[in-house]
Amino acid sequence: MDFSKMDFKKIIDINEIKKTLTRLENIAALSFVLFFFFPWASVGPFSVNGFGAASQQPLLFLVPLLGIIIVAMRPICQMAVVLKSLKLAAGILPILGFVIAIIDGGSQALSVLGIGVWFTVIAAVLIILGTLDKVQLPNALPAMGSDDTTEEKED
Repeated sequence: MDFSKMDFKKIIDINEIKKTLTRLENIAALSFVLFFFFPWASVGPFSVNGFGAASQQPLLFLVPLLGIIIVAMRPICQMAVVLKSLKLAAGILPILGFVIAIIDGGSQALSVLGIGVWFTVIAAVLIILGTLDKVQLPNALPAMGSDDTTEEKED
């Protein structure tokens, strides 16, 4: 493939990046990365962030990774069904992990969970609600693949 003839302006459109950052689910997906470094488990004066917890349970690395993938895919992905499925998977994964932790640990798990887990679960709920167009930021554009396909055109 000859990269010298490629028009990168068609591949990476700055307007698509702006649209990406006006969607609630994309902002929540980016917050996965931030909340990954918040305390996920706290016992007394000791705490472990998401990165430390993921070193013991590598599947936890999927949480920030899916957040990054969602935001990176929006400007370049033309298949709305794929993007919507990724967003829903990214929202369901932390909630499912949270439910499993509660089932396995019971009330003790609730007392140990740190603020990072709670924020991640809230962001996961916002991703799901934003993807399904149940909650939007003011003046936000419809989700890619939603029923309302009218988008503002900028000249």
